[in-house]
Amino acid sequence: MTHELSYLSPFNRARRVDRIFDPFFSRGLLNFGSAWPEERAFQPACDVEETNQEYRILMDLPGVPKESVTIQIEDQQLLVSGSRQRETENSDKDLHFVERAFGTFERRFTLPKDIDAARVNAQYREGVLTLTLPKSESAKPRKIPIQVN
Repeated sequence: MTHELSYLSPFNRARRVDRIFDPFFSRGLLNFGSAWPEERAFQPACDVEETNQEYRILMDLPGVPKESVTIQIEDQQLLVSGSRQRETENSDKDLHFVERAFGTFERRFTLPKDIDAARVNAQYREGVLTLTLPKSESAKPRKIPIQVN
């Protein structure tokens, strides 16, 4: 591989990025002390799926109690909001590294006009919220029989 091509290799780019951030992480592990880092915004990851019958939204909400999640539909908008709180402890331990995000979140989706809003269903299992949004009967594909005279 020529030097130019090896420079463009994703593996070499990853190594260069790692070298840039290595000093930050090595310093951070030594200097965090007991200070709490700033709250990071919690933005749950989502998948949106569509079949002939329905749309499904799967939202990762690890550590979020079901009671703190609110789901609303208004003016062709689906709003999912809630919060994930940091566990509070009264101890003298020092934090060395914190990546998990906490706080309130809000995800808003514009719904297609073919949704039957009266039949929207929400299930919460093992930290995943699954919203099932059935399509209205008029929006579902159907076969048209051919009449023979």
